[in-house]
Amino acid sequence: MFKNKKGSLSRLVITAVLGAALIAGNGLAATGLLAASLRPDAAPYALADTNAAPADVVITGGDRAQSGQERVATTSAESEAWSALFETMQEEFGPIGDWSLEHYAEFSRRIAELGLPNNGIVYGVPTADDITQEEAIKIFTDTLVADYGLTKETLAKFDPYMQAFNVIDPDNPEWRLSLNPKDTADYADIGAYFCIVNARTGEILELKTAADAVG
Repeated sequence: MFKNKKGSLSRLVITAVLGAALIAGNGLAATGLLAASLRPDAAPYALADTNAAPADVVITGGDRAQSGQERVATTSAESEAWSALFETMQEEFGPIGDWSLEHYAEFSRRIAELGLPNNGIVYGVPTADDITQEEAIKIFTDTLVADYGLTKETLAKFDPYMQAFNVIDPDNPEWRLSLNPKDTADYADIGAYFCIVNARTGEILELKTAADAVG
């Protein structure tokens, strides 16, 4: 369930994960599948608080121009179109695990351009008004320590991941983050966590956990 390997998503997983319905309705079920590692030594893309897009991405109409109401894919044709676009973008920009936030934003721009459903996620790029992903991660982990009693030793067993910077509501952008065990064998003991943080206020909007034993 918690896959961290780059470029290994099947067509079925692509539809489910990039559709983001799993993230919206059951964040932990999708944890790690869409993730790009936030560790500095493992992140090959621009930091989230960088406004400059990579040279191979052209974002037109502004990062948040495509924000709007949620619309979920309901037909096989729409799902196939999602998958086809995803595969095209992987050919252009490489495996999803290597994508920057600008690449994700370009994906949402193309989704809107093709008239396809956004499935509740419109990828964007943070502005100066938004907290950084590092700040969001700190809010996330501080809450786990304060409210869930996690120790520093336990936190050290996780890697943080970015699920999405969601701007479907441009006035209330969200960081969607997860903590996955570095060693999947630890899942039964420490579980995994999914969190949504309001990028303007720093408020935690949702926090989910899945574990047999936590602490």
